[in-house]
Amino acid sequence: MLVFGGKKIPEIARALGKGMNEFHKAKRDITDSLNESIEEDENEKKEKLAKEKKIESKDAAKKSQKK
Repeated sequence: MLVFGGKKIPEIARALGKGMNEFHKAKRDITDSLNESIEEDENEKKEKLAKEKKIESKDAAKKSQKK
């Protein structure tokens, strides 16, 4: 209180609270963005695997028809 005075303390606390709130919001946005990116990558991998399995099953069906 000696450095800033009693009247400045609420202003400083308010500014600190706003800064912390913005930091947490930015952190949440980054986390959401990363999670979304990870989900997209996982979905792409699943689609690729599904396509590969579909191709493999078609090839197996063709081989069994030839016999």
